[in-house]
Amino acid sequence: MDILATLQGEVDSLSRSEQRIAELLFSDTGFAVNASIIELASRAEVSPPTVTRFCRRLGCQSFSEFKVRLAQSTYVGTRYLQPE
Repeated sequence: MDILATLQGEVDSLSRSEQRIAELLFSDTGFAVNASIIELASRAEVSPPTVTRFCRRLGCQSFSEFKVRLAQSTYVGTRYLQPE
């Protein structure tokens, strides 16, 4: 399942903190895929537990699973937007 599409559908129901994380994901997905939970939380100006709750809200059991699904979504999108 495309985590970015899921997030796009839920963006209006997110808290302010979660919206900050979402904005970061949409603006700099590459950073988010490679960042630690502490780096992501710091850049979004939220706490690491907020990032964890955000990941669970999107159906991920952990931050690691979230990053894998985010990377998969990014890769699939790139394949369709920039075919070889």
